[in-house]
Amino acid sequence: MTIENLMNYRPIRRIVKEHGMVKAKELIKEPNFPIWVCLKMEQFEISQRELANRMSMDESLLSRLLSEQRKPNVDHIKALAYVFEVEISEIWKLI
Repeated sequence: MTIENLMNYRPIRRIVKEHGMVKAKELIKEPNFPIWVCLKMEQFEISQRELANRMSMDESLLSRLLSEQRKPNVDHIKALAYVFEVEISEIWKLI
């Protein structure tokens, strides 16, 4: 997976715009919460709308989480862990 493949995701485009392509590639190696979610969406080949549906949440809420306008709560983290088949602790480390 290359950064070029990830440019469909707003958080990825934002870091490329702010830091440039080279720095963005470095930041993706140690992702924050929104970038991690984008990487997982790419891995699982699901859209933001589909992720929101699987998490039983409104797509606009997921958008606010990914733009860091809102912090994820315990229910969001549990839902993400279920959808992406990871331990909750993996997500807590990112927040």
